[in-house]
Amino acid sequence: MASADREVQCPGDKPVTRAMVSSGDSPSAAIATPSTTNDHLEVPFEAAFEDTFGEAPPDELNGELHLTVVASDLDASSERIVAYLRDFGVPINAVFFSYLEDDDRRYLARSWLVTDSEPGGSTRKGKRASWNGQDCYVAFGGNPGRIWDDARTHGFISAGGGLHYSGKLRTLPTGARVNAYVPGHGYVAAGETLGPARRFDEVEVRDDYQWVPLRALPLQGTYQHPGADIDELAEWVVPVRWESSVPLDEAYWEKGMFANPNPVCELRQEFTLERLADRFGTSEA
Repeated sequence: MASADREVQCPGDKPVTRAMVSSGDSPSAAIATPSTTNDHLEVPFEAAFEDTFGEAPPDELNGELHLTVVASDLDASSERIVAYLRDFGVPINAVFFSYLEDDDRRYLARSWLVTDSEPGGSTRKGKRASWNGQDCYVAFGGNPGRIWDDARTHGFISAGGGLHYSGKLRTLPTGARVNAYVPGHGYVAAGETLGPARRFDEVEVRDDYQWVPLRALPLQGTYQHPGADIDELAEWVVPVRWESSVPLDEAYWEKGMFANPNPVCELRQEFTLERLADRFGTSEA
């Protein structure tokens, strides 16, 4: 099989919205960096984040967070502090408001300590974990005609029924490590892709050391969709050699682990990667 010539892109990352400093009650305003350890927490950061906000932390935090000091005046020492922080890339600035009167006219004037055109911390982006170039998150399920026992036994992952579901799966390169997640259950396997995605009625998988058509094997699922004669609506399948896998009732999940509504994306979160390596015996890239 020819290898795919496109890399997996990371779809559906939740962008962190611009937040005021005082908005400490939302995930987008949480000033923290993802880490698997924290000297001040009795549980991993990811688990504490999910306990507080009800969801796992995103790949990027504080991507557009800006700190603004609002004052009528600022002494010299405070100006030096702002300048010092900006030199280290902290997105901080100060704005001043002055009240003026001219006869019966009144004005409220505004001025910034540092203009937007000046270099400094205002362009700094939030912390985002780097991708190791190998691990991909793949959600398998969401359709009664798609059965995990089939995928585990015959070595494949699949998605279909619309371009949103199959589009990213079709970009998976040969040799990528896929970490299979079944929504509502947890992670069930880790393995290596053996070839590019093909339609269900055309794909071959490895069975007893030989390539055989998937449709010729005994399957519990149907892997069919209305209008499947159109590529965008068909079920697409990627052959996989599973390094380790478990039945659905043994799916692995811990609070704070990564999950994404998108079928395929880059898996960056160290917390999840470390635990999957321990669970499925894979090496960390």
